[in-house]
Amino acid sequence: TPISCHGGHIALLHPHAYGLAQACISEGVIVDYRHPNLIRMSAHPLYISDKDFIMALNIIIKLLKNSCYLQSYNSMEVS
Repeated sequence: TPISCHGGHIALLHPHAYGLAQACISEGVIVDYRHPNLIRMSAHPLYISDKDFIMALNIIIKLLKNSCYLQSYNSMEVS
């Protein structure tokens, strides 16, 4: 399909996607978890600004660096 027909989502594959998604939500970043290891977020300009998107990415980077999602949500992993 042509690039102009693609949706407005960014997808992130991660082995602990559920925990990372829950940590994102607790930080105010709205994401969509898809079993088994996918997190999606919208980058559509009708919904969020560039500033909002960069702020969300910085929060995700912070979460990935400190790995707090492993302790907080590890036991809640969905199978």
